[in-house]
Amino acid sequence: MYIVTSILFWGILLGLFAIFNKRSFLFKENVSLNSTFKKGIELSIMLVTILVLQLPMGLSNSWNGVNNNHHDQYELLADSFLEGHLYLDYDVDPKLEALSNPYDYQVRKLNDISVHWDSAYFEGHYYVYFGVVPVILLFLPFKLITGMSLPTIIVTRIFVIFIVLGIFFLLKMLQRLFFKKLPASLVSLLSVTVSVLSVWYILDAPELYCTAISCGLAFQIWSFYFFIHGVFLQKKNWKVIKDAILGSLCGALVWGSRPTIGLASLAVIPFIIIYVKKFRAGDYEVGGRVEVCGEAACENGDLVSPAASKAAGRGPVTILRNLCIAALPYLLVALALMLYNYLRFHNPFEFGQSYQMTVTDQSAYGNIFKRFNLIDVLNGLVYNFISFKTIKESFPFVGFSGVLFEFPILIAVFAAFSKRASYKLKKEGLYGFSLWLFALPIVITVLSVCWTPYLLERYKLDFLLLMGINAFICLASLEATASKKHKNDIRQFIAYLCIITILGAIALFITPYDANFTKNSPEILEKICKCIFFGKKYL
Repeated sequence: MYIVTSILFWGILLGLFAIFNKRSFLFKENVSLNSTFKKGIELSIMLVTILVLQLPMGLSNSWNGVNNNHHDQYELLADSFLEGHLYLDYDVDPKLEALSNPYDYQVRKLNDISVHWDSAYFEGHYYVYFGVVPVILLFLPFKLITGMSLPTIIVTRIFVIFIVLGIFFLLKMLQRLFFKKLPASLVSLLSVTVSVLSVWYILDAPELYCTAISCGLAFQIWSFYFFIHGVFLQKKNWKVIKDAILGSLCGALVWGSRPTIGLASLAVIPFIIIYVKKFRAGDYEVGGRVEVCGEAACENGDLVSPAASKAAGRGPVTILRNLCIAALPYLLVALALMLYNYLRFHNPFEFGQSYQMTVTDQSAYGNIFKRFNLIDVLNGLVYNFISFKTIKESFPFVGFSGVLFEFPILIAVFAAFSKRASYKLKKEGLYGFSLWLFALPIVITVLSVCWTPYLLERYKLDFLLLMGINAFICLASLEATASKKHKNDIRQFIAYLCIITILGAIALFITPYDANFTKNSPEILEKICKCIFFGKKYL
């Protein structure tokens, strides 16, 4: 059996490299974008990707609800809401209440005080410090309708489906708008790659922590989709505002899921600027007519003056009103979250992280400026991006390194600073977006260093999606600006980079870590190794 599986594995792998050679028919430029057959193939690839990413979730009993642990906090919080309070119905150890500082791990350990791990303890009650949005959207409605608790892993599965759908829809839209000659095969392959690197860790440990993260990622990808769709595809102003409201709602809900991912809302600022310019230029219909045509010109070719824009109902007041309407979901969700936080911790800006029951006393952290340490920040940046763990002798041979080594395709984000790619990005109005996507992972890392006791592998999920989208934009720009002679060389390079990145993600997925299935069952890793290497084990 091991010989058969090994032949299949290596045959498929070599076949992929062969089929994406630079003379491949798969690199034929898009000629008939409306081809039913082509759309069917693309849809099939997307559905297969969703299915394949669903299958390995829940392999570990530590993360699928089988083992009795603290991963059911969302389910319990839904019960608490129905009972009319915001705290969890956990028993509190009297010795914990007697402590002057219940957040000191060493004191709790010395006094043998039991706590409910990774919950927030405040004034005699335990709370959930993870984002509340999954409870409001899924756990609570399910409980109300069925009377049963919705398993946490099911919710994570749902969010992963929407993440993958969002990635495929967004990248396809970007191709249709800005990179029309990028082969459909590469768009699909890049979509698969970005999906895999964005959710690989979620598949290993899907409950609780990654429920909040996956919720944030799902809403963030769709926020990007709606903003770009509105600004670049809609022709009527009211439709642009409608899409912007949907984008704002999704972006706002990210803050109620995983606040660090919520910082990605900053990346839509360039699209707001583009909207204002296009609105003033008359590119959107207002009241059923277009007063001004072209990029910024009237019918006689004159530039639009501020007075003319104002007279046409496109002045600063109208623009400000439109932007306020579009941003309304951010305001409403922010107020709701602030009220939720205040009712729990008497502080509208406290999500509960300061009161965690974990190995570190985070109540003493204070504000971010007090925690900022340049050496720690630099070490955090090195750890997240460019650290390298030497190749191991045992299968699967890799260790957890910086993301530029874990997922080689992400190196492409530096292409945004190349002359060719930056020219294309500026021409299409994507340069500002790309720069934000480049900067935000750095900002998120700095905040993580200051706000958390140490960096974990799953924290990288906060920015991997952003880097994946940016890698797509940069690689597509390089392909679009390549000479005809070298275009297929670039396409082959992109395809090979995708395959290597997917292989790397699979290797990380099966690496024993964080009570995943190979950590709990080492014999499974041995079987996987034998299935690849003709019955031999390198463990």
